Amino acid sequence: ALPIFITAEELKTKMISNHPVTIIDVRGSEGYAASSTTIKNAFHFKVRNLKHRLAFAPLKNVPKDREVVTYCACPKDESSIKAAQILAAAGFTRVKVLQGGWNEWLRASGPVQPK
Repeated sequence: ALPIFITAEELKTKMISNHPVTIIDVRGSEGYAASSTTIKNAFHFKVRNLKHRLAFAPLKNVPKDREVVTYCACPKDESSIKAAQILAAAGFTRVKVLQGGWNEWLRASGPVQPK
């Protein structure tokens, strides 16, 4: 199945209006280490650990029908697409990929927090 994308502006609007959305940061170790912030309220996981981590809090407590957005900082959003596929396979029904990922989020001046 093809991933469903959400733009940085769309996600920003949802966050500003306190729409319940779970954000998962799957940036690789280097990209994550090189950055001092994450998207506000995001959880960071390595893609290869994601399936395993679904069995534990905090992800285990996320309702399967909650909107979930994944993001990375890689070319063509590869890691976040992979993460979205893992979440969909685990039964999450409203998974989206942040188009352009972290760089697009910064360009859109989306809310961030220190990690």
